[in-house]
Amino acid sequence: MKTSWQAALQILCGIVNESAQSRLNLTQLQFQQLVMDFNSAIASCSAAVLVQRAEQIFSGMQEVQIKPSLVTYNTVVSVYQKSSLSDKALGMLQEMEAAQVVADLISYSSAISACEKG
Repeated sequence: MKTSWQAALQILCGIVNESAQSRLNLTQLQFQQLVMDFNSAIASCSAAVLVQRAEQIFSGMQEVQIKPSLVTYNTVVSVYQKSSLSDKALGMLQEMEAAQVVADLISYSSAISACEKG
């Protein structure tokens, strides 16, 4: 029996496949909604501490050339923080910098918290 987050991820994967084929036809609002859908899926993984699944979703986002937002990065850092994966949390801060996404208080707080735990 599938849980609600698993069903949501399957729906999102369908959206991603559709999006990969017709990404250029998306309106700005639709594109923003797609980013929010990815963020929600990653946040669901964070709540359930599903690190590998969150990483897969994050990678999938980049594979279909959808640029992660600050919220996306912060959500992934939060997954690492909850799992006491300080190296990965710090690595995500570096990845943010490389992607020219400016880290904020939430980014640094989550990374510091991950370091305290792990």
